[in-house]
Amino acid sequence: MQHNEPKPRRKLAIKLALLVFLVLMGWIVYDLFGPRTARLREFDADEVALLETAMWRSYYDKKVLHQSSRSLSKAVKVWL
Repeated sequence: MQHNEPKPRRKLAIKLALLVFLVLMGWIVYDLFGPRTARLREFDADEVALLETAMWRSYYDKKVLHQSSRSLSKAVKVWL
């Protein structure tokens, strides 16, 4: 006689994978078609240049870039 315990576990794994897939697809759709705002007047080219220079300098020096929270928040605002 066979013992069929893996079936409920497999069903749970399939349901979990489906849930993760659906959440991921929802996120992608929202990211592609969701509302966006562009505020070009808030763009600070000098700050972006400083961040970019620091990033490349740390890359070529093979060091981890440590930024202040202020600079990091400004970099995130550029992407939003």
